[in-house]
Amino acid sequence: MNRRKTGLLLLLFLCAQLLAGFIVIHSGGTDELDMVEVNALTRSCEEAFSLLEAGHTGQMPVSVYDYAVLDGEGNILYASDGDDSLTLRRAIQRRDTLVDLHTAGPEAGAQAGGKLVLRSGYEQQAAQLKGRLSLLLAVSVMLTGLFFALGVRYLDRTVFTPFRRLKAFAARVAGGDLEVPLTMDRDNVFGAFTESFDLMRHELCQARERERRASQSKKELVAKLSHDIKTPIASIRAVAEVMAVSAGSEKEKRQLAVIEGKADQVDSLISNLFHAALEELEELEVCPQEQDSRLLGELLRQADYLKRAEIGPIPECLTLFDPLRMQQVFDNLIGNSYKYAGTSLRVTAALSGERIVVRIRDYGPGVPPQELPLLCGKYYRGANSQGKTGAGLGLFISRYLLRQMGGELVCENTEDGFQTCVMLKI
Repeated sequence: MNRRKTGLLLLLFLCAQLLAGFIVIHSGGTDELDMVEVNALTRSCEEAFSLLEAGHTGQMPVSVYDYAVLDGEGNILYASDGDDSLTLRRAIQRRDTLVDLHTAGPEAGAQAGGKLVLRSGYEQQAAQLKGRLSLLLAVSVMLTGLFFALGVRYLDRTVFTPFRRLKAFAARVAGGDLEVPLTMDRDNVFGAFTESFDLMRHELCQARERERRASQSKKELVAKLSHDIKTPIASIRAVAEVMAVSAGSEKEKRQLAVIEGKADQVDSLISNLFHAALEELEELEVCPQEQDSRLLGELLRQADYLKRAEIGPIPECLTLFDPLRMQQVFDNLIGNSYKYAGTSLRVTAALSGERIVVRIRDYGPGVPPQELPLLCGKYYRGANSQGKTGAGLGLFISRYLLRQMGGELVCENTEDGFQTCVMLKI
């Protein structure tokens, strides 16, 4: 209900009350007397006046009006309703009609011998009018109270409740809750504001999501670049070590030592940057897609930067992985073998049920059995890591990336070395 309809209803209610009051006030009987009846009654009383003075009331006429006859001194001689207490003063107070009674007839010079008092009924009419007005007032008060209660309920539904809802919504938005929409209601005075507030919430939610995505992308980029740079740095360091062995002069050895030291310094800085980025990063984006399994062989060859791996044939099938993330996995696994085993590698692949399993095996001393369950933990470094660079994140990231692609990473000792098994869905 809008404001125009509410105002019209209030106006009609007030008009109805005024009309009811007018009808009640003017609904009483008329005060006009039948003059023919009054004249006939007056003549009859004048004729019987002498008998009344003598105390005889048997000859008094019958009339439609209640009446009484008073003598010249105002004493009651006769009352048709039996009220012998009537006096002239009381008759005047209750607004009765007084008519002079002429004892010698109404001709000129005759003297008034008494008074005919016609009961006006004013007191009865006043009592009836008072009763009707009291009833009207009671009904009016009840209807006004009902109208007021309905008005309060209407205001609560259309003004106060929507305002409280807006207040609670503003508190939620201020607290950062942008997911719960504000129900729009056009039937209250805040309908337009409700729609505007919800649009504001939607825009804030989108802005927060854009900010989150931008921050996530930045963190992912820093983490990805930080980790990927470590591989070429390791290659530079390894090449410098090989060149130092075959260097022909002390000057070349010193220069190669400087290159190796700077490579270690850059690797340490990159490790610190990657560590900080990974702490803030909730998860790395992984987009697995169906790929030709032969692509795995190409990724393995790119990861084997020292060319120590003997890579066997890859069974042809369609498998599910993200090429970018798989390159990171192979870089980590082969790089760890170079760092901790320092031997040649053998890479084999075979189908096992609904998976393709790629095994990367070295011929180093392996890992103590008690450390095997801990190798893929974040920041864990084994006992053989003393004096070697690293942050203890390679296997942790590799297992995380494989699980995001629906695969798994298993580390195990062999009879003559250490082996990592990369499992992918086919």
